Amino acid sequence: MSASLRRGLMMNSSLLIRRTTTEGCKEPLTRKTESNRTLSSSIDASLPKIPDVTRVSPKIVRILGQNPGPFTLQGTNTYLIHGDRSSILIDTGEGLNDYSSLLESQLRKLEDRPIEDIILTHWHNDHAGGLESVLNSIFNLRKNLRLPRIWKFKLATDDGLIDDRDRKIVNSIENFKSRRSVEDFSLEWLIEGKEFELDDRLKVRTIRTPGHTQDSCCCLVLEKHQDTSYPSVDQNYTHQPFRLSSILVGDTLLGGSTTIFEDLKTYLDTLKYLSSLIKQSPPQPLLLSQSPSSDVESKRDSDNGYLNKGTTVEFYPGHGEVIEDGKAEIQKIILHRIERENQIVKLLSNTKILESDGSLSLDRIVLEIYGEKLIRSDERLRIAATRGINQHLEKLRIEGIVIEVRPGHWKLL
Repeated sequence: MSASLRRGLMMNSSLLIRRTTTEGCKEPLTRKTESNRTLSSSIDASLPKIPDVTRVSPKIVRILGQNPGPFTLQGTNTYLIHGDRSSILIDTGEGLNDYSSLLESQLRKLEDRPIEDIILTHWHNDHAGGLESVLNSIFNLRKNLRLPRIWKFKLATDDGLIDDRDRKIVNSIENFKSRRSVEDFSLEWLIEGKEFELDDRLKVRTIRTPGHTQDSCCCLVLEKHQDTSYPSVDQNYTHQPFRLSSILVGDTLLGGSTTIFEDLKTYLDTLKYLSSLIKQSPPQPLLLSQSPSSDVESKRDSDNGYLNKGTTVEFYPGHGEVIEDGKAEIQKIILHRIERENQIVKLLSNTKILESDGSLSLDRIVLEIYGEKLIRSDERLRIAATRGINQHLEKLRIEGIVIEVRPGHWKLL
């Protein structure tokens, strides 16, 4: 088993165990940065070191959340995107003091380009739990300026309801408002394709990308670049097209590991949709009806995309290193899932190991695929592997390929 795959299983098992015990109420975990650094190094010494602050592109600074651990790898990546007029912060970490110091240092460098918007890629505590702390940092640096708007995709489908997980974020904003005596400030819901203009040549577009979580989103970074097909005298780039520069993918993809997902079929559809946005052809408008939140087939067949500024598009993930070729990484993930699915179908076709009713237990499928030595050696790996195989079986069930004949026992149709 490759190091990245084992790392992914370890991360997924840690996420599953943690969510079983804490995520029902999503109480923030109290941690000390130094202990987490020790924990991270003890879990996987092969993880490359990520600097606390990195300029990943001319317009984007990555700030590490200072929360390394079994389910965060080197820590949560937050991103400060700055234009000539304003800035956007993507995710807030968990609210640790060391992170606040790093963020404030970067904000001082951008005093003339203040953060006007904060986008939360999804509801998990390691991405949204630091919101109140971030607001305090911004308030302390710019008391006389308007506070940034807070954005995320809504979890509840009913307009009149707020999911408990979103309610926790709302409560953190209300706590801040109460302590700082500020008003006219609330959580705002993203809509598909909403754009944030940072200057005349830089904007960020949000798209819904469910799979890791129901409310997951990605941020497309669109820039205008010099183009020989346009007059060089046009110094304002007025007539030049926006090009896809990079994508901030939250936890939809991770750098150096595999992510956990709530629904495999939805997740794979999202990956195909993201891949369809990366084209080497003249840019066309993105049709909102072809987003992952709408019809699956139109999304799969989408032929709309943006003209890349180069031969590849970098992905900036919520954890881990920069993914230099996002499209290639997506293809690798999809291929791995296809191979795993084929393994499962092949096992369910093997009459030599099937039970008398033609079924096979989930535990037996996991054992056959991963091997007894691996499964018996680490309980966390077994939990993660079982969860992944069960997700594949659920996808095959939805597609009418398998049926669960009794709890935990599966059979080909």
